[in-house]
Amino acid sequence: AIGYRGLKPSKMLVNELVSPPLGKLCITHSSVASTSMEETVALQHQDIFDFGLVVLFVVTADVLLDVAEVAAAVNAAEQLSHADVGSLRSAAKVIKVCLAEPPSVRPNFTDVYHMLNRAQK
Repeated sequence: AIGYRGLKPSKMLVNELVSPPLGKLCITHSSVASTSMEETVALQHQDIFDFGLVVLFVVTADVLLDVAEVAAAVNAAEQLSHADVGSLRSAAKVIKVCLAEPPSVRPNFTDVYHMLNRAQK
């Protein structure tokens, strides 16, 4: 598991009743109704970052314990994407945009969906 930021087991939903098991990030925040629009956008950028970390882990199997390790893991994912495997190439692109700094340049989940959908065609 990735041991920093907002990514916690309580935010991961896994349906083990189907095969293969399906997982997703829980992107709802209990305090969203009471937060300002600026805070809500910040939470969404954090959720995108967390999603990028999950994809990075799936591609590299690297357990990241510090923010300083992210750049090296992204480079490893990009190196893997040069292999003749189309899905790795798409995953590396998603990782890079989801982990982008500053947070304001990160996509939203709809953008990520469209990126992945275009990659399948």
